[in-house]
Amino acid sequence: MIILAVRVLAISPRSYPYAGGVERVVKNVYERLAKRGYEITVCSLATSFQLLGLHRINGILYKKYLVFGPYYLPSPRFFNCVMDPSYDIVHIHSIHALTAITGLIPFKAKLLISPYYHGTGHSKTANTLWTFYRPVAKKILSKADAVIVNSNAQKKY
Repeated sequence: MIILAVRVLAISPRSYPYAGGVERVVKNVYERLAKRGYEITVCSLATSFQLLGLHRINGILYKKYLVFGPYYLPSPRFFNCVMDPSYDIVHIHSIHALTAITGLIPFKAKLLISPYYHGTGHSKTANTLWTFYRPVAKKILSKADAVIVNSNAQKKY
């Protein structure tokens, strides 16, 4: 009997080597899963040309695409990465980031979302944009097979 690896696509606004809460979670969780035989691909954005492209680090394939604008608008090539139908699980990280709009794609895979919701944006402009984006975020969350939160405070939202 042949047992095939579970293929996981993680979608994150940024990823290793950037340092931050979401980036740390993505790195740590998927390194553990890679050690257990899961096939992991992380599609994320990069603000530095040096970080663009494909990188295999600790068993994870990182695919980094150019970001447009200050609010992490994904490049069109980013969507080519996430449209691959061969994944078993798609896990979107950070509902605040525009990379989360990939949750509107009709995936055949199981859709997991870790929203890391924190109530407001990081600036007045981000708060204004959030008022328009909130209904989209709710639709994305409603499509998820599972929503994974980090605290009871996030669970209330």
